[in-house]
Amino acid sequence: MKLPKLLAGMHMKGVGIPDWRGRMIYRGYSVVNSLGIQGVLALGILSLCILFFFTTILSLHTELKSLTQRANRSVSVDVGRVNQSMASELAAYKDSLELEVPKPAALLGQLHSLSNAVGFRLSSAELQSVGSGANSYADMPSLVVSVEFEAGREAIVTYINAVLVAMPNSALEAVSLQRAKLAATTLQARLRFRFYVRAT
Repeated sequence: MKLPKLLAGMHMKGVGIPDWRGRMIYRGYSVVNSLGIQGVLALGILSLCILFFFTTILSLHTELKSLTQRANRSVSVDVGRVNQSMASELAAYKDSLELEVPKPAALLGQLHSLSNAVGFRLSSAELQSVGSGANSYADMPSLVVSVEFEAGREAIVTYINAVLVAMPNSALEAVSLQRAKLAATTLQARLRFRFYVRAT
């Protein structure tokens, strides 16, 4: 006997099931019966999704919003002070440079000496330009020198560091590395340095 008919019979015979409880059981059964197994599963999944949203997603969203507001409050940059600090650092850097442009021969000789100290020889070192070109920093006079050599990766990095440390007015502008053969352990390197000087 199906549950609706059973409940109806029990009510008619005065079995003692309260009217409100019988109606609730009957309506619940009717809903489940109309939805079917697939509908009940879908309703259960939907309930879990709603529960997950309110217990996890919503709390994370609230926390993220709070963190964003705190970050926006804490990040306040005084642009004027930053520009003033950069100008002061640039002025100090200019004052630390040599008054005169170093002689090309002396500069190239120092680059050769540093390569010999690292463990290889420069195949070429040439002066490309003198002056304050478009790539020069703050229109400061400078020398641009390109060097070529063959060395291992670690030796190349060591040489670059040696040049930048030995000559604080230098800047590495370009690096070109090529491997002659797939099995080669050394690289063909071409480096371009710019050496800044203070205007007289």
